Amino acid sequence: MTFSITSSFFKKHLKIFIYFFLIVITCIVYQNIHKHDFINYDDQAYVADNSQIQKGLSFQNIAWAFSFSKKAIEFYWHPVTKISHMADCQFFGTDAGMHHLINGFLHLLNALLLFTICYHMTSTLWQSAFVAAVFAVHPINVESVAWISERKNVLSTLFWMLSMAAYLYYARRPGIRR
Repeated sequence: MTFSITSSFFKKHLKIFIYFFLIVITCIVYQNIHKHDFINYDDQAYVADNSQIQKGLSFQNIAWAFSFSKKAIEFYWHPVTKISHMADCQFFGTDAGMHHLINGFLHLLNALLLFTICYHMTSTLWQSAFVAAVFAVHPINVESVAWISERKNVLSTLFWMLSMAAYLYYARRPGIRR
């Protein structure tokens, strides 16, 4: 069996190959993120030295994440990000490598969702793959993946992608039962 561009097997499984390609290039670009420690800018205040985050998930900590504070670093209200960091600490402790890997996984998921959404919006396979590949490896996204405190960026992108997917589902299914 040959795998030419006209092969029916290749055409039938082309999207799977594109997903695989996106996974591979993203993993290659970010292959060393798990080897790095917390960045000495905000990561200490957000996670490494934040006792509330390090306690992990509990009702009290989730309530704290939704509260307002006058402390400098806690003044920014982003409860989903705080809860996400709490979950990381719950499962991985303060292992910076795992926190980086979670950011990398979320970024990869965003790239795959972007391909899926672009493809469903435009029905153009190669252009959608190109857009997702550029998003996956573009240097502007390095900060969002390598800087643990920028979890808010990969999470907001994830929720934006999921919102776009929900809208596409809604728009493509007319009628009362959508």
